[in-house]
Formats: sequence, C-alpha cells, structure tokens
Amino acid sequence: MISLDALPAGVYSDLSTSRAGAPVRPGIVFDRDGVLIVEAHYLSNPDDVCLEQGSAAFLRRVQQAGWGCGVATNQAGIARGYFDWAAYRAVAARLNDILTTEGCPVEATIACGYHAKYGEQHPDGDFWRKPGPGMALYLLHHLALDPAHSWLIGDKASDLGSAKAAGMRGGIHLLTGHGRDAGEREAALALADERFTVLAADSLLDCMALFDPEHGFLSAGDME
Repeated sequence: MISLDALPAGVYSDLSTSRAGAPVRPGIVFDRDGVLIVEAHYLSNPDDVCLEQGSAAFLRRVQQAGWGCGVATNQAGIARGYFDWAAYRAVAARLNDILTTEGCPVEATIACGYHAKYGEQHPDGDFWRKPGPGMALYLLHHLALDPAHSWLIGDKASDLGSAKAAGMRGGIHLLTGHGRDAGEREAALALADERFTVLAADSLLDCMALFDPEHGFLSAGDME
C-alpha cells in the first residue's frame, strides 16, 4: 500500500492542514496548466502566470456552494531539467497570490516531477504521475472529498484517466490548453462507462452552465 501521507522526493504538496477523517464533501480536482491558467510551455517564470477565462468566477461559484477544490499537476519540466522545484514554487506562489486576490484560493496543490523517460526514476512514479491515481487520491484523502461526488477537470485524457483510476464520479474535458490536440477529446470521451461520467466543455467558463450546487455536473440532456 502506497502512503498518501509521506510523499516521495519527486512529489510536492503545499497542503498546510489535512482534513483527513473529517466528514466528506463533494469537490473538484483541477489540472493547472491549460485549465486554471493559460498553457505556457514548461512554465517556470511567475510573470507568465495568467488565469484562463472564467477560472476565478468558476472557482468562486463552486467554493460558495461548499465544494472543496484542489489542484493536481504533472511537472515534466522538472524531470527534463528545464527548471527546479524552487522555480515551480515561485510560479505556484504567484498563482496563489492571484487566486487569493480574486477571492478563490484553492485548498492544496500537489505536483509530480516524475516522468518515465526523464530524470530520476522512482518505483512509484507511475502511481503519482497522471494518469496514475496518486495525486487525485492524495487530494481526496487530505481535503476530505467524497470520490462518489467529486470530479476532475482537465485538458488531457490522462487527467481524466487519473480521476477514473481514483474512483471519482467523473471528469470534464476542456478544449483549452492541450484540449484541442489531435485525439485528446476522443480519448477523454472514450473513458466513460457506467461508473465514470465524462462531460465535455470548451472552457471553465462553459462549466458554469453545467454546474448544479446540489446535483453536481449535469449533461446537456439532464438540463433539458
């Protein structure tokens, strides 16, 4: 059993206080680059942090409804040697400052610096790096999120794959970031089955119309 409390060296979390053991609630795990913020190739400069359209408004809405919010981000730039954890933390601090100013800071962000082809290898690297379930499970555990009523929002099929592997209710695939890359939307939709719902939206701004505080996310058919 892999511990969700002792993180390996290639995984970093800014969690300050764990809610593990508290009554569970619904929640959302967000991918970071290309979802909450505009995709910037291997982002390492805090000055390049820019929110995607609708990010702050959507975060405020779900937080006001009592949903927990965390971020899970693969950071292959660390494995490739393009930047280090100090640079990552500087970018993360800038994003936190922006979200705090907007009145919607997330409760925790977890980042994986492992990559199967680059850098230091770890026997549990594939568990932590999406589409592995590790980061989603970490946030579900420490933020006391109910997997049966929690969702992941991402721009890659691998994001949604991690949610499915973690037993979450469903995922929403966006067309921001890498969402328009060839095959991404199709691969994301193909993950749907009787236990895992996949919805599609152009951006977080469009997710506003899908969100129902009492019932979670609704498909277009549910809203008719």
